[in-house]
Amino acid sequence: MRIFGLDGRGVSLDVDGYQFPDAAEESLRRSWLMIRGEAIAAAGTWAFRWQALTPDEAINLGRWLRDLADERAGHDDLWFLEPNLAFAVLTRSPERVGLRIAFDLEFSPPWRPRIGAGDPFTIETELPRATLRDAAENWAEALADYP
Repeated sequence: MRIFGLDGRGVSLDVDGYQFPDAAEESLRRSWLMIRGEAIAAAGTWAFRWQALTPDEAINLGRWLRDLADERAGHDDLWFLEPNLAFAVLTRSPERVGLRIAFDLEFSPPWRPRIGAGDPFTIETELPRATLRDAAENWAEALADYP
């Protein structure tokens, strides 16, 4: 999925398999999803890959995006157990949404030293609601192979 604003800043995310695809125990095999992505900020572009979302969190991300796209009430902030990625709604209008996307730890840009969680690199961008709707649909398609 692609979440890029009108200024070209944002993030693309994809599921790149399970962390432990060959584990004998099913609960361990399906415990974490590997998330691959690329971010574009004013300071530069970088790629990342890490076991960053549980399957339930991945589903919640899609719902959150769809709710924003459809102007349904919901939480303005979305964060996950692994603090690599987070989202915050900055502004809402009938046509657009302003987002802050936070990248921490393994998702941080390579030029930024990783000291520990809690000081993420952020991108702020504004995007049409249609972009969020497309992202939610693409994310649902990506998750179809990962029950």
